[in-house]
Amino acid sequence: MSSIHFEFFPLTLQMNWGMDIVLPKKISADEELPLVYLLHDDQEGHTIWNRMVGIERLADKYHVGFAAVDTAQGLYTDMKDGYTFCRFYTEELPKILHSNFNLLTEDFSKTLFVGKGVGGYAAAKWALKADKAPAAVLAVDPVLQIEKWYEEIAANEPDRLYRLINAWGENASWKPEENRLDCIARVSAGDKIPLDVFRSGKKTGNCTEAFAEKIRENFTLTPHLMDEEDPWLNAADMIAYGIETYLKQEV
Repeated sequence: MSSIHFEFFPLTLQMNWGMDIVLPKKISADEELPLVYLLHDDQEGHTIWNRMVGIERLADKYHVGFAAVDTAQGLYTDMKDGYTFCRFYTEELPKILHSNFNLLTEDFSKTLFVGKGVGGYAAAKWALKADKAPAAVLAVDPVLQIEKWYEEIAANEPDRLYRLINAWGENASWKPEENRLDCIARVSAGDKIPLDVFRSGKKTGNCTEAFAEKIRENFTLTPHLMDEEDPWLNAADMIAYGIETYLKQEV
């Protein structure tokens, strides 16, 4: 197993940036590894996947590569007042990643997008904006309907609201055709993208049924209710489920 902290300079961000790459043991020179992108929640960071989920163990068990990316406080968005994180992730990062780690697949049919919280929203948005559809999107307690998240933050944690406004404008009014999952026109053609939504404990999610019906135009939406209150207790099982189901790896 190899765990690599990769520093680079993306042109879209115009600053040094970093991510973690985890690879399995015993990789042959001409091998093409399936790839799992990991997108963290708001107020967390990319290193949390190894600390809380143990992706090094999963890389060896399923013989896949992991790319744990970071958005700092950028919400994976081309911000109204800030950085162009969405363009960085959807356009520049895959090219940087594969030019430096060419053993990781460029085939989106062998690629999973996994996200938690806001990372779940970002994983779904990335899938919509990609030239080719990924194998699936897996999201644990995701923020899917960002307007309702505004309402929750404004009511319960108003000190955090400024960051949402910086990213999406007032009440998600900044370029909804680029930011709201129910407004984005899917770039890639073909079948619907599998979207597995894992909810922890008794959480019911933050999206209305009308919103869910709208995003079903692009996604095959499958809800899962996890038993534990702490989503990190189930995150490893969620990733393993996705690898086994959608990347068809032998266990």
